[in-house]
Amino acid sequence: MDRGTVREPLVAVTSRSFSGDGVLRDELLAAFPNCRFNEDGGRLDAEALVGFLSGAAGAIVGVERIEFHQERFAIGLLAADQRRTAAAEQIEQC
Repeated sequence: MDRGTVREPLVAVTSRSFSGDGVLRDELLAAFPNCRFNEDGGRLDAEALVGFLSGAAGAIVGVERIEFHQERFAIGLLAADQRRTAAAEQIEQC
């Protein structure tokens, strides 16, 4: 990649209904050309969700439970600057 090239932010879409709707996909892709959709149509567990959201600047989440009370999952979902803050704080169970 050329150093002058600006990479579009990644938007991850876990929602099965959103991922399967051609109109919604087209509208999102028009605004954010770099999208990752839930093509498998399955519900993501905590570990799969962390992997799916990895590198994303934003997300459209469906029914997936985001388990911030489990630090090992939450850290993977936080931006680098948020990780430093989260590491200094105790993440309490819900």
